[in-house]
Amino acid sequence: MRKLIAIVALTCLTAISYAADLTWSDNYADSLSKASSENKLVFADFTGSDWCPWCIKLDKEVLSTPEFAVYAKDNLILFKADFPRNKTLSEEVKDQNVRLMDKYGVMGFPTILILDKEGEIVATMGYEQGGPIPYIASIKKAIAGYKPVYKTKTQRSLDELREMTGDSQLAADKSDAPDTIGYFDSMFKNHN
Repeated sequence: MRKLIAIVALTCLTAISYAADLTWSDNYADSLSKASSENKLVFADFTGSDWCPWCIKLDKEVLSTPEFAVYAKDNLILFKADFPRNKTLSEEVKDQNVRLMDKYGVMGFPTILILDKEGEIVATMGYEQGGPIPYIASIKKAIAGYKPVYKTKTQRSLDELREMTGDSQLAADKSDAPDTIGYFDSMFKNHN
């Protein structure tokens, strides 16, 4: 009986240490880079951490639990786009978070986006009742059918140009877009 108690206690301590070791980044570019190098998805939490009741509830019931920590450590890069009222963020982080909120069309909190290494949305989630085990099951179900999209250098450049100019239709509604992409691809191949 003592051995069983010792094993249970050790398991609990290990899970708690996982939760304490979770690292949330506030740097979007670093999160994508880390996701690419570790072959993981980004768990992007758009939150009002100190004022939004559902955000606080999600954090308490799921994101701060040992169960979520164990799953996240092996499968996710954690990124937080916070919009606090009583906590100070750097201007750089505030600007980044507002741009990301606009880019992804986030309309409320909490919004959870599961992103691939290119920053493409794999799944969208929010608060779900039931605690960490059902929430992790929802994440697994949401990403189960995910197949990575491989983009050429030109396609990534067009995406960046669309983002810089705000023209989401740039080459997207033109009948010659595939020819344009092929042309730019051949240019990149000749210069590499």
